[in-house]
Amino acid sequence: MTAGLRDFRTVSLLCVVALTLLIGGGTARAETPFPRTTIPVGEHSGFQLVDGVIYVTDPDREAITAYGANGARRWSAAIRVAPPAARIVGAGKVVLVAEDRLGATATVALDARTGTRLWSVPGRPLRASASAGTATIVVEPAGDGLGQLPEPPSTVRGTDLATGAVLWSYDIGAEVGAMAAWIVRVASPARFEPLGAAIFDVERGDRIVDLTTGAVSAIGDLPVTLIGSLPVRLESVVVAVLPLGPTIQRNRGETVDRWTVLAFQGKTMRQIWSTQMDAGLFAFKQCGRLVCAGNGDQLRAFDPETGGARWRAPWAYAGGAGPRVLAVAAEDDEGGVGTTVGVIDARTGRTLTEFGRWLPVSLIDRPWVALVRATGLPGVAEAATANTTGLRARGMGTFAGDPEQCQADDRYLACPNHGDEIAVWRYRPDTP
Repeated sequence: MTAGLRDFRTVSLLCVVALTLLIGGGTARAETPFPRTTIPVGEHSGFQLVDGVIYVTDPDREAITAYGANGARRWSAAIRVAPPAARIVGAGKVVLVAEDRLGATATVALDARTGTRLWSVPGRPLRASASAGTATIVVEPAGDGLGQLPEPPSTVRGTDLATGAVLWSYDIGAEVGAMAAWIVRVASPARFEPLGAAIFDVERGDRIVDLTTGAVSAIGDLPVTLIGSLPVRLESVVVAVLPLGPTIQRNRGETVDRWTVLAFQGKTMRQIWSTQMDAGLFAFKQCGRLVCAGNGDQLRAFDPETGGARWRAPWAYAGGAGPRVLAVAAEDDEGGVGTTVGVIDARTGRTLTEFGRWLPVSLIDRPWVALVRATGLPGVAEAATANTTGLRARGMGTFAGDPEQCQADDRYLACPNHGDEIAVWRYRPDTP
């Protein structure tokens, strides 16, 4: 009888281990699954995760409802959210929502705690700063209501978060107007890159407009099309990329366009150095004490003070400021959704580990990153969390939905589930 009891306990233990691995999609290693909360939604509802709050938009009821990450309903307000469904910007005690007013778009400020309307102004919310107490709003001409890029002219305005009063205004013109709308689309939600706080006048080529203060800085007669502020060491280095450069011919007969890369001292805008790089480099980021830039196939690092090349690695782009950097490779030819995610040494470019084929949902320049991917089962996907210290992914569970529709902030991951609810995980543990 004792032997039979021992065999029964052994079989039970093996079943528990197998079930744990099954729940984690093969990535969890006999660890406690992350708790999951669900929020009910309608058939045509959209949602957006902002600062730990899930805002559900219902076009049938023309309403927006706020839920906590624990699933508790906070408030509901009547509003017709402009397409696409989720156009929401959080700013501490205020949340900004793009409202559709018969083809024209207005920014409505709601009390984040109660949902009470505070004020409204024409335009679409671009970004907001709770610490500065300002919001940046792009005023576009009336479009076709389908989220198309605006025709000129467009205006960017700095607005007081408390009252909606216009603090400054700047005509951003045709090309930069399109860039502003592109920033809105990419940054909400931002999956890989937090975009810079500047709009650039490419028509005149000599203006940089700070989207927080409205201050206009001169950069000289340069047709700047991409620029990023990279705080490195004790100074802020501004890197500008110009699409003007020579076309060179390599040994194999292929021709490659070159871009001119300039670096400026952040406070004085004094030029520090310039160099030539292959066209296509983007996503200039701080990688430890170096600056990284990817072109979709290769990640390169260079010294921010001299422009000297340091290393190259077979990754598309990277994010993170510590000695270890989370890296993402370009999509391959395999089926499904996802890219190859891993960790590299920011000092040498050496790959430390690979998590496998995942789609990063949260910003990759944070210690923890939320990952999702499709499984081999129809309509079933799985979620995981990983960091640059642990060097491994931890499975959180599965959901029945499109992985590309998931959203994340710096704490929570939200994914559509079964078409009638939202699954929410806290992907960043309280302790590493």
